[in-house]
Amino acid sequence: MNAVAQRDGIFLPYSDENWEKMNYIFGIEGFGKGLEVETAVETILKTCVGICKDEKDIQVVVRRSNKQYKLTSPELQNKIVAELIKNNFDIDKKGKTKLVVKIGKKARIYLIPTTEYLGEQFLNGLGGMPASSGGRVGVMLSGGIDSPVAAWQIIKRGCKPVFIHYHSVNDFDPEKGVGEKIGNILKQLKKYYPFPFKLYAINFHPITREIVQNVEPKNRLVLYRRFMYSVSEEIMKKEGCEAYVSGESLGQVASQTLTNLSVISEVTNYEILRPLISMDKKEITALARQIGTFEESIKEYDDTCSKFLPKHPNIHSDLEEIKKLEKKIGKIKPEIREFLIE
Repeated sequence: MNAVAQRDGIFLPYSDENWEKMNYIFGIEGFGKGLEVETAVETILKTCVGICKDEKDIQVVVRRSNKQYKLTSPELQNKIVAELIKNNFDIDKKGKTKLVVKIGKKARIYLIPTTEYLGEQFLNGLGGMPASSGGRVGVMLSGGIDSPVAAWQIIKRGCKPVFIHYHSVNDFDPEKGVGEKIGNILKQLKKYYPFPFKLYAINFHPITREIVQNVEPKNRLVLYRRFMYSVSEEIMKKEGCEAYVSGESLGQVASQTLTNLSVISEVTNYEILRPLISMDKKEITALARQIGTFEESIKEYDDTCSKFLPKHPNIHSDLEEIKKLEKKIGKIKPEIREFLIE
């Protein structure tokens, strides 16, 4: 076969590289190997039989953009089905492989694998929206499992991510040292996004030091999160972001109770998108494995919040009390470094 069909109609020259890239492009419903031939009925039938070799359950779809063609779509579909049955192929309206025949100036014929989920059939593409079609967002990226998955989910919806990472080391660098883990996670996510990533690395140590010295342990966790949002707002304005993205899942840890999420969200006027909000940890972990970030995420890392995690955090924080504690600490301007991940 000499072409790979993208988005049910665009033909690209076939190569192993092109085929592999299709697995990482959002906005594509399905893709498969195919051929472009003349529109003579005999040629189409012969090509369909040849292209279906080694396939079992086949569903046939015919689309005709050339309205001058002598057969209607149902008529041609019936002829193709009859020819395949004659050659001992199994035809099924919900077959695992979709044979697509598009009639234009020429006939484009290709096979697309399908999968089934909750009783519905899906093609083999990632789906979603094309890159950068959905606006800019500030992605809060930690070194854990959840936030890279949230980033992947929001990239899938066409958003352009600006990554914000908090650390507590001197001379943070995503290419070496402790920062290399973050760089490696971004390089894996980069496979799904065709443009450079921007990463802002913020040294959170001065803030955690003040919180630890001035706030009792039970209230620290929510304060950490509120400061992360308030400190990064200047980045959001600079980059023209319209919302934050967080890897929080309802009830998964103490800071992610409904009450605490509400208290955390109050600190910013930006919308906070939480793509994982209803997912269990095992679902998030499975998706992390699928997209290739899991192995890097489970490597040891000096995470900013977990480093000072209290044993018994408050799961129902009081907003007014938290605001008083914030006022006591005051504003702190940490070091912010900017990196481009290409």
